[in-house]
Amino acid sequence: MNSDYILEVLINYGLAGIVVYIFYKLISNDLRDVRESIDKLRNTIEELIKAIYRSNTRG
Repeated sequence: MNSDYILEVLINYGLAGIVVYIFYKLISNDLRDVRESIDKLRNTIEELIKAIYRSNTRG
């Protein structure tokens, strides 16, 4: 995002346009990362639960 683009958006849409644009960019990128982290964490928890279950049923 360069300063000319920011200035153009600010002139055309005001400060609210800048805030919405930045919020959208943050959410779209951050949510993808958060979703991937949650998926990895869920998989790890499932593996741990399976390992605990297996160790409890063996002996």
